Amino acid sequence: TFKFVKKSNYKKAGKNEMRYDMFDAEFTHIADRCTFEVIVESFDLKQAPLSVIAEIIHDLDLKDTKFNRPETAGVGMFINSLVSSEQSDEGRMKKANSLFDDLYRAIDVNLKAKPLKSNSKKIQAVTKVHLKP
Repeated sequence: TFKFVKKSNYKKAGKNEMRYDMFDAEFTHIADRCTFEVIVESFDLKQAPLSVIAEIIHDLDLKDTKFNRPETAGVGMFINSLVSSEQSDEGRMKKANSLFDDLYRAIDVNLKAKPLKSNSKKIQAVTKVHLKP
C-alpha cells in the first residue's frame, strides 16, 4: 500500500512504513541503480520480466541509455500521458498498476517466445540495504 505524504512531514515514517524514492528513504537510488532496481535486487526477485522492467525504469528514471531497451520510449510515452491525464496520485497509481501488470505479461509472453537479449551486464545483487531508524 502506498501513502502519499506532505513535504512537511515526510521524515516521520509510521510503524511498519518504509519511505520510497525520497530523501533519507529506506529504498532509494544506490550507486548507479534506480530505486526500482534496488527493490528488485533487495528482495531477490528473479522473474525475468521484472529484470526487463527494471532496465526500462532505470533508463527512464536516470535519463540515460545504459540498457537501451526498445520498449523504453513507448513506456515513457504511456507514463507521460498517464501523468498528464490523471491529476490525483491515487488515480495515477491505479492506472500505473494496470499498465505495469500488462507490461509484465507482455514481456513474459515475449521472453517465452524468444531468448532474452539485453545490453545489460548481470544485475549485481545488493548484499545489504542499510535501513535507518
